[in-house]
Amino acid sequence: MGAVRFVHRGRRRHPELPERRLAHRTREAALARDQERARHARILHDRALQALETLAKGAWVPDPQVRAHVAAEAAWLRSLIEHGPPTADGDLLAGLRQLVADKARDGLRVEFNNTGLRPAELPAGTVTALVDAVRELLINVSNHADTDTAVLRAATGPDGTLRLSVLDHGRGFDLTTTYLGTGLTESVRGRATDIGAAVRLDSAPGAGTYVEITTGPPEAADRSPEPPRGNASRMSGS
Repeated sequence: MGAVRFVHRGRRRHPELPERRLAHRTREAALARDQERARHARILHDRALQALETLAKGAWVPDPQVRAHVAAEAAWLRSLIEHGPPTADGDLLAGLRQLVADKARDGLRVEFNNTGLRPAELPAGTVTALVDAVRELLINVSNHADTDTAVLRAATGPDGTLRLSVLDHGRGFDLTTTYLGTGLTESVRGRATDIGAAVRLDSAPGAGTYVEITTGPPEAADRSPEPPRGNASRMSGS
């Protein structure tokens, strides 16, 4: 009876022990899942991805359409390995990840850096406007920049200001002579204006294009003047 009473008292003194054990097992299970995903990612990278990228760039596939399809699938697989499967929970990070995955299937490899992005409650309309604006910027890269790679960054400043930027190292264009078509003036600047954001654009021939979207008070945003319109046929800035 003494031993029974001792055990009983011990349980009464540490009622949280079962919960601790459960939490420990849960963490171990999550770690095991993460390690297994990492192992699968390495296998996909070293075998399937490298094979697809080799086929897409080599002369083994003579049909250009088939080769382009292989390249798009390779880009999608690389995005899956590097960023994980896109989620659909409606937040900004999920929307941008989905966008990166979508563009990978189209053959544009987007390096997505979101390490400086802090979780924040954003209205659904703001999220939609930002994701759609970034989508238009990436479409511009595909259509005009003469490159198949881009860099997308999302970061939150110390004051809570949100910055999204798209950079490409393509051919760029002259801001003083190029007509900025509907893609940039309406799909990007228009959406930014609707949510109180600002757009900054930098580009030069042969130097690529950088576009930054900043949310926050108008006085805190770096608004660049609208470049003058010229007779160039280029429709948007990448």
